[in-house]
Amino acid sequence: MFRSLVRQLNQEMSGELDQLVWYLERHIEVDGDDHGPLSREMVADLCGDTPALWEEASQAAEEALRARLRLWDGVLKQIEES
Repeated sequence: MFRSLVRQLNQEMSGELDQLVWYLERHIEVDGDDHGPLSREMVADLCGDTPALWEEASQAAEEALRARLRLWDGVLKQIEES
């Protein structure tokens, strides 16, 4: 879904986002193939069977997602303003 959204936006902007599209697609590929599975394994190793650690990890993940939303909202705002 994300890839198609970025590609569509790039088409609407006559290819002005080609480099951003390349970066995002590469990032998505690396995240999905390597970083995602490794990070899940790392969190499981760190949290083990401790519910408090899982809760702390969950809260940190939620804050990271909120920060990512703020980042991409800012990127969109800059694109719309240019």
